[in-house]
Amino acid sequence: MAQIVEFPGPEGATLDMRLITPGTDTIVHTTSSIAGKTNDKTLFRATDVADSLSGLHRVSAVDSNGVVGFGGWVNLTGIASAEHIADESRAAILAAD
Repeated sequence: MAQIVEFPGPEGATLDMRLITPGTDTIVHTTSSIAGKTNDKTLFRATDVADSLSGLHRVSAVDSNGVVGFGGWVNLTGIASAEHIADESRAAILAAD
């Protein structure tokens, strides 16, 4: 199993999600070619985030042209099958835990 990260994005886009360690430019995970959900077309879901990742990470989702579809934060638990909602506000993510 893997962790799941959900984040908003533009309807009709296909996005690549990158998780980046805060304070660095190091990508620690990438999920490619994520489309919006079937009915909620502005909600994207990465279902393959490694269980070994935990803590606060920057979320950067871009299309094939490098256009940013979402930029925000997620706080991973490192627990298999855990679902996480990314938010644009770092403070909101930290306050939710």
